[in-house]
Amino acid sequence: MSKFIDRSINLISCILPLKSWRNDFRNYVKSFFYPTILTRTACLGNFAFEYIDFKNYKLHNHQKNRIDYALLINEDKKRKINLKEVLKYTPKESLHLTGIYKCEEKDIFKYNNVKALIMDSFSELTDKMFISKNKKSSFCTHFRDIIHSEQFQYLYECTGSIEDENLEKKYNIFFDKINKKYGTIPIIFINFPTKFETREEYLKRSEKIKDAISAISARGGVIQILPRLVERHETDTAIYHFSKKTYFELAKDIVKILKENNINVDLKERNTYDK
Repeated sequence: MSKFIDRSINLISCILPLKSWRNDFRNYVKSFFYPTILTRTACLGNFAFEYIDFKNYKLHNHQKNRIDYALLINEDKKRKINLKEVLKYTPKESLHLTGIYKCEEKDIFKYNNVKALIMDSFSELTDKMFISKNKKSSFCTHFRDIIHSEQFQYLYECTGSIEDENLEKKYNIFFDKINKKYGTIPIIFINFPTKFETREEYLKRSEKIKDAISAISARGGVIQILPRLVERHETDTAIYHFSKKTYFELAKDIVKILKENNINVDLKERNTYDK
């Protein structure tokens, strides 16, 4: 049945002229036929998912939806990102983030038939919160991905990261709200490896996040993954991009946990990686 639905959706979507329209159409239609797995993942989780067959589920990603931002826009949807305005202050070399910024328009608490949530720690680790001074919008991104012109600073205030001492409290509020909305679903939290990080600020913050999630995990309800294998990317020198083997081993851990929670996923047949 799922193959028939996929083929039908793909066939109909072919008449749409833009790739983005075709993807939006597929996602919209699939949401009526498949249960949902929510994700809040950056490159670590996203690349691991390439090794997982989610054919029986629809994935909705909320990249850069830092937990305090997700809670804020759920309480007041008017506070979500003003995409048109943010793009005015996005440097040309960062315009590839447009699709990711669109994820910040979505409320993670507004879905039906949700079976699981998979998160990684990158947003709380590195993303900064920017709030408009008229309190009408907000967004999260890396500090360097915005042009901090005089006009931008007139419009927005950078409130930085979630304070270390508030991390566990904020995570608890976020997870409690997830469970209240979707029931007791498996929540997988992947800690971004800092093996190749040298900046003291992020090394300390990573440990604070790990400690907060460990405390919550010990009480039940959240399953923490610390990637067992961490290797440098084959060609990319970015410190938070890793080898295909790293992503594949992480995918195996995710599949194992989901299966244990009656989520019907498998590793793809392409279960090897290029050297």
